[in-house]
Amino acid sequence: MMMRRSLRSLVLVTASIVAGTGVPLASASAPSSVLSTWANGVWDRALKREGVESLKQLQSPPPDVDALGGFRGEVERYTNNVKAADARRDERVAIVRARMAEAAAKNDLLEGLKNAIELYTLIPDKQSVLQDDAVEALEATALSKAKDHESAGRWLEAQGLFARLHLLHETEGTYKQDIKRIGTRIAMMRVYVPEKLHEARNRQRVAEGDEPLPPYNAMGDQWQTRLAGIDDRMVMQAVWNASQNHVERTPLRAMIEGGLKNVKVLATTTDVAAAFPGLGDDAKRRAFVERIDALLTRTRDNAEKVDNYFLMPLVKDLKKANEETVGLPIEALLHEFGNGATGTLDDYSEIIWPDELSNFSRTTTGEFSGVGIQITLDDAMQLKVVTPLEGTPAAKAGIRPNDVIRKIDGMDTTGIQLQQAVDRITGPIDTRVVLGVEREGEDGMLEFELARAKIPIHSIKGWNRVGPGEMEWDWFIDPEHKVGYVRMTQFTKDTSRDLRTAVEAMKRTGLGGLILDLRYNPGGLLDEAVNVCSMFVPEGVVVSQEDNQGRQSDVQRIRPGQSGILEGVPVVVLVNEGSASASEIVSGCLQDYGRAVIVGERSFGKGSVQQVFNLGGTAAFKLTMQYYKLPKGRLVHRRDNATTWGVEPDVKVEMLPSQIEQTLILRQDADLYTTDAEGKRIAPEVRAPRARKNPKPTDAEDLKHWPTGPARPERLLNEGMDPQLETALLLVQAKSLANEAGAVAAAQDKPAEVKN
Repeated sequence: MMMRRSLRSLVLVTASIVAGTGVPLASASAPSSVLSTWANGVWDRALKREGVESLKQLQSPPPDVDALGGFRGEVERYTNNVKAADARRDERVAIVRARMAEAAAKNDLLEGLKNAIELYTLIPDKQSVLQDDAVEALEATALSKAKDHESAGRWLEAQGLFARLHLLHETEGTYKQDIKRIGTRIAMMRVYVPEKLHEARNRQRVAEGDEPLPPYNAMGDQWQTRLAGIDDRMVMQAVWNASQNHVERTPLRAMIEGGLKNVKVLATTTDVAAAFPGLGDDAKRRAFVERIDALLTRTRDNAEKVDNYFLMPLVKDLKKANEETVGLPIEALLHEFGNGATGTLDDYSEIIWPDELSNFSRTTTGEFSGVGIQITLDDAMQLKVVTPLEGTPAAKAGIRPNDVIRKIDGMDTTGIQLQQAVDRITGPIDTRVVLGVEREGEDGMLEFELARAKIPIHSIKGWNRVGPGEMEWDWFIDPEHKVGYVRMTQFTKDTSRDLRTAVEAMKRTGLGGLILDLRYNPGGLLDEAVNVCSMFVPEGVVVSQEDNQGRQSDVQRIRPGQSGILEGVPVVVLVNEGSASASEIVSGCLQDYGRAVIVGERSFGKGSVQQVFNLGGTAAFKLTMQYYKLPKGRLVHRRDNATTWGVEPDVKVEMLPSQIEQTLILRQDADLYTTDAEGKRIAPEVRAPRARKNPKPTDAEDLKHWPTGPARPERLLNEGMDPQLETALLLVQAKSLANEAGAVAAAQDKPAEVKN
């Protein structure tokens, strides 16, 4: 897979010359000089964001330099993989266009939009896709139908169309408000009438040719439980705080209007009447909506007078209007007013309601209390164990991958939603939960009584899993040339500690270069982002924060004593649109200091700072108060109507949709460490993608290039599945060649020792 012949051959040749074999030094210095110039040129052009030129130079190594050895083969493989991917792209474009035409002929709008979206991802010239006559006609028909569905109260059908339209125009944000509005109605159904939402989803699945869902399971799904503890004080406190401190200084008037409109959406979401009979009375509902409209008018007419003294009486009047008409529970009224008000701010500011507080804490601290299993819903909607985590109660008790959890504390899991299962299995430390499990090859149900414990979340992963422990990895993607590979899945309280452990393990055998993979990393703790940057950069600003007055409110700097561990090591950082927040701070900081080459696609654009405020101990408020700025002053946050955001890669490398799917599945499967009854590792196999629900004659084309066989990570490179990773590796290898060649050239410049 890797270079078969390293620069060590050149070093040995040079050593023999210096030792006095009679060959003139000048004649041996040329190869190392040419090699160093070429390889440094590849790296330097990448650092200067001349990605296209860097890749061209990479694919044209100097002739007649024997030290390149196996690297030529690596470059040739890369070039062939690029050509093969381009051919697959052209082949796929033809297939997708045919499918889109077929869907249009059948008036299958969902299928047609799905194909249009894939076409958009396949063709580099995005505008040409949006201006394509067939795509424009499809979009117009779908938009009209989506509006019809919404008018008729068919929320799921409307959401399906608006969601696809939004994906097609996500950059412009054309349908952002439509998808938000429909999503709000469905979220309300999820809270107040989950059984009706389940029924609607089931009807939709059956209509589309899928198997029906299992019967609805009400485990932990009562709205009374979800909304317990909500009161006026927490809502008022959150709204007023936001009006004073939000980074965009959103007016209180706009927040009040958002709250009132959201209550109006609740009142007009007819399905919710199953939970609140007052909404089923047309006269009462109309009267309530009229009262809401009157409050909206009052707010708009008094725009200059809207303050905290305006807010409190208005909410009081809203409650009175509710009492005199539909009689909604006060908790529901406040829940929707609060969500609507804070929903006018930005995508990251929100009230963390009492029932959400424990899950929120778990995602920010990097640990939670539970039994230590990763679970999923399979195609049959069965609750299945993906893998137990090493050293946790589940692993110690003998729970295995692919076990099907049939009962939780005696309650049937048929039809359960994933979050319902998580809520039931997790809980306070030292409390107990009983899981009833079915296992292939075992008769009857196995029962495991487990004591919940603190479960650490490990965010550092390596190249190849070599043991059940979360830090048992082979870290070298190229063991011959000591190129390390680290995937960072999020930034938790132990991220920098575990990264240091991995780097120190690599350095013990020599570390010639490093690939830091931040793709799909959603971010996490700012402190850990600073700690990670401090391992790469010796000094300077990492990130600063700017508040709603344009003032610099905080500056995070490289932390003394933490730098130096990676000094002189060539680094490539991988990013894509799933890299957000702390990932963008790290990649942007290393880019600004010229400390790493950034490869991949533009990052997500989440560069805002949220502060969490306590709302009486039972709830919290997460408010965006500042924007992050990178060392050179760049703002990475994607603001409304922005045309630039995120971290742009130095070397842009796109991936085909099929490559993304193959890479994610193979990588996930290769990361599992499963054993048989005797404790021997079972080599995982690559899973096939889900079958289409309505098979078509061209389906065989979808699987034509699908890999089969063992889930080994080296296949990502050898079979051209992951061109971003392959590009990163070649760049690091080239820089390593430059460094070694430079060392040889320096050695040649020294006077030869005369031996008698």
